[in-house]
Amino acid sequence: CDYETCVALKELGYKVPTSAYYMPNNNQLIFVSNPFRGGYVIDCFYSHNSFPKDVMTSNYIDAPTMWEAQEWLRKAHNLHIEITYSPSCWTGKIYDLKEWDYIKGFTFFESFEDALHTLIKEAVKILKEK
Repeated sequence: CDYETCVALKELGYKVPTSAYYMPNNNQLIFVSNPFRGGYVIDCFYSHNSFPKDVMTSNYIDAPTMWEAQEWLRKAHNLHIEITYSPSCWTGKIYDLKEWDYIKGFTFFESFEDALHTLIKEAVKILKEK
């Protein structure tokens, strides 16, 4: 995810180990390791379970992949992002799984990645407005 989205996710309580993080107050992405090539995954501030219990005091910002952010939004906040393809474009919807309710829809994305990126940003915006 981009820097602004990662900052917003942190403000919403995102505390999941990732293989990348942003340095404080800039958009420099630091990649720690590739877990798919025998590497390891660490989280910001060494471990969210050690040092300060409130990771918000940590200056580092976890940088989840879009898939990791989407999964966290679904598991932590009951917001489901659905993306489908029609013959001419990608479309997406956001659902509240707790209330079994449709929240918002979007159309005319050129790629799956554009749709997912936009819907994650919109889901974050919805949560911040609550």
